Amino acid sequence: MKNGTKIGIGIMLAFMLICVVPTNTIATLSGSETHTFLSLSNIIVEATIYYSGSDGSGFDPSSEYLRGAIDYLGNGDGMVTASEVDDFEDYMEEMSAMEDCEYTMDGIRGEYTSINISIKNATGSINNTDTITMDAQTEITFSSVDANLESHVFKEFGTENVYVYDETITFPEGYTIDTVTGINDKQISSDGRTVTGKTIANTDIEIKFRSNGSPGFELILVVCAIALFLFWRRKRMH
Repeated sequence: MKNGTKIGIGIMLAFMLICVVPTNTIATLSGSETHTFLSLSNIIVEATIYYSGSDGSGFDPSSEYLRGAIDYLGNGDGMVTASEVDDFEDYMEEMSAMEDCEYTMDGIRGEYTSINISIKNATGSINNTDTITMDAQTEITFSSVDANLESHVFKEFGTENVYVYDETITFPEGYTIDTVTGINDKQISSDGRTVTGKTIANTDIEIKFRSNGSPGFELILVVCAIALFLFWRRKRMH
């Protein structure tokens, strides 16, 4: 996950800046992410990430690695305190805000309105491998989105994602999803607004959706089929 709620590029870059250690583990991260569109121009992204295990690296941080990084930015005494966690949260927010937003709407790159990160269960010895939970919330705005367009394309760049997580994206009322790429095991809600599934590592997500007032592809096919049938029937009658 990247940038604020995604907590990927920003946090991974932060880890790399802090220290580089060998890794003996992979896929220590797990979590989920929820996108809720308040309008075409405004989205709230919420994520929960779980860090567990030992060893790890900046690109695949375990809970042990994360505790070491927090203490490294603190006093380096081998123990993580609550104040060190607070400082690390601030550091992550600053690092994430420096990254380019990974979301676009109709080709317009989003801008961060706010980034809030909360780290739980991280205090104690840096050798502790108990699970750490990181919650984050980001508000993103897209300027100059043309709401009069009948269809739109939302894109989430995921080429830096190194693990799979649960994904949920809900579009505003009055819109229906047409096509989805970059999400495995996807399911679309009965009202057509929400897609759920799992991300695909190192793969972008692209969703095409439209206003309920505009005809979908299936409707266009039906109209064309009816027109062809009427044409064929007229030809037979003459």
